[in-house]
Amino acid sequence: MDNRQIAARLAMIAVLKELSGENTFKTRAFENAARIVEGLSEPATLAAKENRLTEIKGIGKGIADVILELLEHGKSSEETRLEAEIPRGLLEMLGLQGMGPKKVRAVWKELGLTTLDSLETACTTHKLQDLAGFGKKTEENILKAIAFRKESSGLMLSFDALFIATEIQDDLEATGLFDKIEIAGSLRRGKELVKDADILVVPKKAGMAGINPAVREKLLSFADLQENTQNRVIIADGPTKISIRHSGLAVDFRIIEKKFFACALQYFSGS
Repeated sequence: MDNRQIAARLAMIAVLKELSGENTFKTRAFENAARIVEGLSEPATLAAKENRLTEIKGIGKGIADVILELLEHGKSSEETRLEAEIPRGLLEMLGLQGMGPKKVRAVWKELGLTTLDSLETACTTHKLQDLAGFGKKTEENILKAIAFRKESSGLMLSFDALFIATEIQDDLEATGLFDKIEIAGSLRRGKELVKDADILVVPKKAGMAGINPAVREKLLSFADLQENTQNRVIIADGPTKISIRHSGLAVDFRIIEKKFFACALQYFSGS
């Protein structure tokens, strides 16, 4: 896990803490830690290995313990705990322009809204205007943002897509099956809206027919289950490309030989 990935997880914990209404000081501590880790001139993994994380200004023992857990397991028990307390639909609301953690928490706690559909209904019936900090203009802006989301069907905000792709990357790194894993494509280029996520992987071992069965099984395991069935949403299943849908996002896994990795990264993302 590199500094960018660690920072993304710390930033997400900060968002979840704010949504859950936890102590503001703790929320800000994680926000600051995310910025600090992303801006480090050395890998955080090195500082962790040498037991120097708490020597970094802004990284206390509690956050250092979270980072160590991230490096060992790919996810922290703190993030898992917070996710269990918060409806998933609230994270979708965060993708709407003007809906920060405070406003999302307000519509959740004051009006019981947990999905985009319920938020849209509340706006059209002008229920948000009764909340402090909301008004007619706020409702209009939210409805415009939801309409844009619908018009952009098949597209996803890069913030949301990067969160999904990073979770997958962290999970894959924890398996020990791969030499390299990189997010590529439009996400790597920083596009505001993306239609899919390209993830390049270099397996440590190849199978007799090309792809290691354990690698194939792991990549396919990310596919969403089809509604009312146990079948997974698998778009393509080949020796060099596996395409699935995960959390509503189309994900293309590109299975690359190590010697071609640099060229492949350039080809698939222009970097």
